Amino acid sequence: MIKYWLIIICCYFIGFGVQSTPTICATPTFTVKNIILLEDTIKALAQCDDPQTIILTSGNYSVNQTINITRDNLTIKSQTGEPKSVVIFGDAMSDTAKVGNVLRISAKNFKLSGVTIEKSKYHLIQIAGEHGAQNPTIENCILRDSYQQMIKVTYGKQQNKRVKNGVIENCLFEYSAGIGPNWYIGGIDAHGAIAWRIKNNTFKNIASPKQQEAEHAIHFWDNSEANIIEQNRIINCDRGIGFGLGQQGNSAGIIAGNFIYHNNSEHRFADVGIALESSPNTLVQDNLVILKHNYPNAIEYRFAASKDILISNNKTNKAIKTRNSAQAILQKNIMLSAEQVNSVNSSYVFDIN
Repeated sequence: MIKYWLIIICCYFIGFGVQSTPTICATPTFTVKNIILLEDTIKALAQCDDPQTIILTSGNYSVNQTINITRDNLTIKSQTGEPKSVVIFGDAMSDTAKVGNVLRISAKNFKLSGVTIEKSKYHLIQIAGEHGAQNPTIENCILRDSYQQMIKVTYGKQQNKRVKNGVIENCLFEYSAGIGPNWYIGGIDAHGAIAWRIKNNTFKNIASPKQQEAEHAIHFWDNSEANIIEQNRIINCDRGIGFGLGQQGNSAGIIAGNFIYHNNSEHRFADVGIALESSPNTLVQDNLVILKHNYPNAIEYRFAASKDILISNNKTNKAIKTRNSAQAILQKNIMLSAEQVNSVNSSYVFDIN
């Protein structure tokens, strides 16, 4: 069997070793059908700069080590456009797993479309600004069952390495068991992210089994700024959307048109729906937040750095509350009646109009 695969690989890449790099880079599209060919194609195209696409045929792609994307302008997508048709997975959702991150992005203009990624020791995808990542797009994907946060954005504390202009849209983030493996989990955990758009995604069951609440389904903090979080569905997650954390703040941005709902009584650490912590110049508008648990607040704004905030036209079943000397203008927010709350469930179609 080993000899068979060697023959296949050699036939597939025949000429790569002798062709000039311009010839390889002039080919716009490559179609692959297993993890060996995927990894070898990525390596073969490492010196190319022009836009190229790797198309994955339907099947399961078992990863034994992190797939590193180090070249600019690369797209990886499924042939069908249906994320369930291509599953890329590590060995386990465990702190002893061999695969740390399934994908690690250290390049500009990377795009991932129409695939499922699951099972990792750390993150399903790390987007590393400290190593050159910029302008990433993750669309129409399923991200499932990581031992830590599903998508992690980093910048190594270098202000000029913050990742700009990311897009994550039409994706599903979930824990398939209905609860996470520990508390140190989240959906999108973005440090130093600027001008991202997180739109029309669904987050399910990002909930801690013990010790304390999980991290947010969507969290931008630690020198993040001017991000837009809109029209997402967050179902049974301990915490919904966060800008900033303590004194590691966020500046500006919009949280609008999101539906945040929690009714799972087995999630013991359920917390706030939307939280602003040291997040000035922020707009929170047109969100629907229904939390059927004991935490008292639907929306919170915290710490003295949180000022010049507008919170308007939100519908909630719990309080909108200031903490730790934060300041905001509250306009036209509505506290829902018990009858209105009971008319909504996790399948509710939320229309801000």
